[in-house]
Amino acid sequence: PPDKSNWMEWLALLRHHGGPTRLLDWTYSFWIAVFFAIERAKDGGSCAIWALDVDWWRERVEERIPQLSEILDKEGSNSDAEFDFIIRLKGKRGIWPVNAFRFNGRLHAQQGLFLMPLDATRGFMENLAVLDSNNEGSNHFFKIVIPCDRDLRAKWMTELQRMNVSSQTLFPGLDGLARDLESQMLMGHRFQGIEEENDD
Repeated sequence: PPDKSNWMEWLALLRHHGGPTRLLDWTYSFWIAVFFAIERAKDGGSCAIWALDVDWWRERVEERIPQLSEILDKEGSNSDAEFDFIIRLKGKRGIWPVNAFRFNGRLHAQQGLFLMPLDATRGFMENLAVLDSNNEGSNHFFKIVIPCDRDLRAKWMTELQRMNVSSQTLFPGLDGLARDLESQMLMGHRFQGIEEENDD
């Protein structure tokens, strides 16, 4: 088995290839969040971007678990000691931002961050809710709903492509290329004129 100092890197790699972990994918980039929201949304429905102030929620956890603050003061953030403490924590709820010390290609491209529920037996929202004892959380957690008809999705995908946000850039390698080809089908204007050329 991998040395415990590599646990986070293995979990990050596993998560980015679809494996089951306690990690939930987030991104620092608004535009990458938009891409993931609309990429596979259903036409005629809606999709959403969730945004939170991770520093505010992190402070709520440190207030409830002073031992964690002590580890951060002594070892710094993103240390083996921090992750080892969190993964073994019992009887506490909350969410905690974690990342591998060494980014893999996908995590780097996606400007990724993982949020991990401290209580693995409870869902993400249950872990989050316990931190909001003063009902201030709604000022630090937002949902942005986006309507998803085909024309609007095509327009968004075109604009994102111009910003170099696409499956090909976010998933380096063959997987990203294949996903990007599927996304291109939304942008019908890219194929205009092909039939006329083939008729000659």
